[in-house]
Amino acid sequence: MAQSSESLSLEQVIHGGYLHLAREELSRRLAVEAPALYDCLLAAIYFRKCGDQQQALRALDLHRDSPVFETTYNQLQSLGHGLDFAGTHAAAGAALEQLADDWSGEQRNYLADVMRTSGCLAALPNYPTALLPERLQLNGYRNLDSGEATSCTGVVDGNRRTARLVDACFDPASRCWIEQGADVVVAELLQPNHDLRAFYGGAAPWAVAAERPEPVEEVEGTAVFIDANAHYGHFLTQSASFAAALPYAEHLVSEADPSVTVLSHGEIPGWGQELLQTSSRRPLQFRVLPADQPLRAQRLVVCAPTWIEWHYVHRDHQRLFRQAAMGYGAGQGSGEAAGQRLLYFSRSRLQECLRRSENEEALEAELVQRGFELVHPQELPLAEVARLVNQAALIAGLMGSAMHNVLFRLPGEPLHTLNFAHYLPGTNNALIERCSGVEANAYLRCSEETDGPPGQPSSLRLDLARCLEGVAMALDQLENRS
Repeated sequence: MAQSSESLSLEQVIHGGYLHLAREELSRRLAVEAPALYDCLLAAIYFRKCGDQQQALRALDLHRDSPVFETTYNQLQSLGHGLDFAGTHAAAGAALEQLADDWSGEQRNYLADVMRTSGCLAALPNYPTALLPERLQLNGYRNLDSGEATSCTGVVDGNRRTARLVDACFDPASRCWIEQGADVVVAELLQPNHDLRAFYGGAAPWAVAAERPEPVEEVEGTAVFIDANAHYGHFLTQSASFAAALPYAEHLVSEADPSVTVLSHGEIPGWGQELLQTSSRRPLQFRVLPADQPLRAQRLVVCAPTWIEWHYVHRDHQRLFRQAAMGYGAGQGSGEAAGQRLLYFSRSRLQECLRRSENEEALEAELVQRGFELVHPQELPLAEVARLVNQAALIAGLMGSAMHNVLFRLPGEPLHTLNFAHYLPGTNNALIERCSGVEANAYLRCSEETDGPPGQPSSLRLDLARCLEGVAMALDQLENRS
């Protein structure tokens, strides 16, 4: 069962996501003339979880030159969460040169990885950080533990986006696209992971060789690249980010060849192909890149990614899903969301997953008595999932991939969501809900995660009483809206 927040230490409060309970104690510890390094480290983690990267950095100012690895780690995390690639690179380099003599090889390698990746990003043209200064909103959610709107790591971008048409060759050695003639990496097709030490899809832009073999094949017509991920939740976030180039490509096809070629590292799952095709106004041809041979695409359409895990989302990220929802006939013929259904997106029948719920069926029985319908999204066609999302007034579920389906929500009546969380803040879920226009996104810390055997999913055990308290609060909020 979830531990009572009243009995938690400050460390457990911060790491468990009860951030509202940490403010007073943290303020007291930081108000002394020379706050302890440990307290500053806790403060840095606290402010970063709240989305305030500058405060997180200021909390470490007194100990900037400390040889303690955790100080530098927190500085790099705060800079990284602010998408400050140049600052991250400089801070890692300074630490490696001045502080790391007594650190372990693993710690020094961490710094070297951060320098390599963040330095590469800082040097690349056309990366999305160039768009960030304007029309940014801090990510956030409603924390039912405190009853407050709570900011958290990540930004939601509303800047205008552009695309480019490039002549590029895929280099299997670095797993990057290289512009023909210019010999530079196509930066828009790089997407760093959440701690900036690597890229999704295994791209290694620092490994581009000066001498590369000539491509043995060429792609005819207009093409886009999608870094395919067979995991449903990662496809809706990571892979869909690359699909943002599709609407631009649709305008560039010829009458003789109206199709768009979708290139990917691995095969896109059937449901992923269906999603992409339903959202597109042109026929799509799917092609897997060769593993060991370069391939040239003379008309490759690229635009900056709409998603960086734990960091960033652009409001255009939802465009693919809204187009698909319209194609599936969601919106009850009006093209708008409307409905009063109470839905619970269940994980209880998942066969392959990262986390397996232990006692979810008991919660489901209680929810049915309160008027909820149980939905197992993995058992339904995407068309039915899209229709359900647009007929709901409230969608509840365990925080995770199933709740990403709110991306199918069309404009119209507002949607309420209730996430049963095993940690807070739920940054990725909150980013998805914010870009989808879900303002009433509530989170309740009401479950505990325990590791499973090696190679097996971890377990989630729900605190049923707390879950039902959250349901009562969400239903009250929904009634008051009406």
